[in-house]
Amino acid sequence: MLKRVGKKHGVTSSVVAMRWVLQQPGVAAVVVGQRNALHLADTRRVFSFQLDEVDALDIDAAYEGAAQPAGDVYSWERGGTW
Repeated sequence: MLKRVGKKHGVTSSVVAMRWVLQQPGVAAVVVGQRNALHLADTRRVFSFQLDEVDALDIDAAYEGAAQPAGDVYSWERGGTW
């Protein structure tokens, strides 16, 4: 899903994921884990487009259908199940 939306907007799926998070109500920032400075130009493209309603609904549907961690957000780091 993210790859298809990324192709539509000319960005990578990770940039689509960041854009989706930023477009959620009450979200002002995302924490990005860059491996090196070569990824910076790609990451900055998050500000070059907006997800339209169809994009957002498709991503929302994929997110809702995906496996979610059980328990608090740190439980999987302690060996919790998905």
